[in-house]
Amino acid sequence: MALRQLKQIQPEIGYFITIINTVWVYPMVDIERALALTSIPYTFDGTNLVCQTTADLIAIYLEIYNQTEISQPVGNPGYSIGVQSFLQDFGKNLYFKLPDGFIFVQWRLVQLVTPQTKAPNNVIPTPGDSTPNVVGYVTLYTSFSRTALPNNNMDPVNLAQSG
Repeated sequence: MALRQLKQIQPEIGYFITIINTVWVYPMVDIERALALTSIPYTFDGTNLVCQTTADLIAIYLEIYNQTEISQPVGNPGYSIGVQSFLQDFGKNLYFKLPDGFIFVQWRLVQLVTPQTKAPNNVIPTPGDSTPNVVGYVTLYTSFSRTALPNNNMDPVNLAQSG
């Protein structure tokens, strides 16, 4: 009897393109550093970051943002990505949630593909100050509208899926 071997088909690689305004990337090392230093009560299983209140979720989000400003202080502090940049989708989510399961914010793990180079070699109209090929999370969903951000340092969704 001959054994059959299944052919493994690689899933299609997805991409996002940045639209409307600057996109911010949050590398896992900065997330872990901010969580290690926070005094805000939370649980985190690698996918779900759960706090008792939306105020605590906002505070942790801002602590992560502040950590990225420390890690990448050049130009526009933090890992900023200019409009019309491509990001490779790694398919992993990180959710900011309340204990009842309400999703406040959803982040998606991506890698920057488009160089953020300045003139005269700029590939995009207004590049960001992110390091080349940075891997981190970007905002994919929010429970709030882009005109009602809970804090000015929180991100609206500025991504669209691209082939």
